[in-house]
Amino acid sequence: MKFNPEDYAFVAHYDRRRLVGQIRGLGKQGIMRLVTIGVSLVISAIWVMYSRNIAASADPPPPPAPFWQPITRTMVIFVAVTVVVAAVVMLIERAFIDKPGVARHMITYAVLTVGSAVLLAPVWLLLRLIDDYTKTVADFAPEVSKVPSQPGLASVNALVSGLGIAHTVIVVVMIIVAAGLLAAAGLLALWLITPRSLGWAQRRVIRLALIAPLGLLMVCSAGMAALGGYFIPHVAKKLKPPGLPDPPTLPTLPAAGDVLLWIIIAGMLVIVVMLVNLTWLMMSSSLLLDRMPRGNALRVDALGMVLDHLAGPQRFAWRNIDVITARQRQGVPGHELVIGPSGQPLWSVPFLYLDVLPGTIDSAVRAATGDNRDLDLDPLDRMF
Repeated sequence: MKFNPEDYAFVAHYDRRRLVGQIRGLGKQGIMRLVTIGVSLVISAIWVMYSRNIAASADPPPPPAPFWQPITRTMVIFVAVTVVVAAVVMLIERAFIDKPGVARHMITYAVLTVGSAVLLAPVWLLLRLIDDYTKTVADFAPEVSKVPSQPGLASVNALVSGLGIAHTVIVVVMIIVAAGLLAAAGLLALWLITPRSLGWAQRRVIRLALIAPLGLLMVCSAGMAALGGYFIPHVAKKLKPPGLPDPPTLPTLPAAGDVLLWIIIAGMLVIVVMLVNLTWLMMSSSLLLDRMPRGNALRVDALGMVLDHLAGPQRFAWRNIDVITARQRQGVPGHELVIGPSGQPLWSVPFLYLDVLPGTIDSAVRAATGDNRDLDLDPLDRMF
């Protein structure tokens, strides 16, 4: 009886079910993010109304003021638009799990990009507001110099200098963020036209580009809260030392009076960042699912391995295989199986793509080589 190694071969197949399960899990997390945003909005509204009622009950009561300033209302509208866009895209991706459609993904990606990019508009409005206030305070500084002993002049000049520096920094960051959004579209195209590419670097940059506008707006919102809650009152206090009969009055910035609302906006943007990030993860995972190969991925037998290469299955004898190991990867589709024949580029496939676990592959390699070779899983145990 003739021994045929292929009769005892171990075969690992490409399996879409595990990646589909991963995407479904991301979809459930997205629903929880939406619920979190809804609950946060209710709690924030109760908090704002309670705080305003407490302020109105003061003796003497403060002069009547609008619920929020126009710039604050504009900010809330833009944030709401981004939340709605991200939620719609996430729900669409969730509804069409395991249904191929690269064109659909491209449309939803364009919509998500626009929804993120619109947040640069309120940042620009904030820059104009701060620029106008900086000029007003700079014109006010000579009035302080006319007062004996010039109380608070150093603080006024420091406020002008700080606002000028912040203005320049935010303008530069805005340009970088806008350029990053445009570059992200090119990186997505580069990834999709590369056969069998997992796009690790491209997907990471695209995700950063999508959340960068939200991060910039979050920093600006926190800055507005700090400006209205600390810096302007601090400078105004410096202008009124004890014993000065007629101190100069620092120009007010009405939008800085919405300190509580700016804090809420900055906090809400943290959750919105998570929602947009999760939406992109679902979208990129669906693209990976659309591009996943079909059929056999790996064969292990007594003669060697048969690997699924672009040009078709290729056999490599055990003596020519130098590397059988794993590679750590963060994010979907996760850690990879890496096999390296001598003198050729490493072949790799995510474990999530296969219908077997790493331990099963290790057992197959040991059985086929008489326990002389194994799958090195030590890289997966490394923290860094």
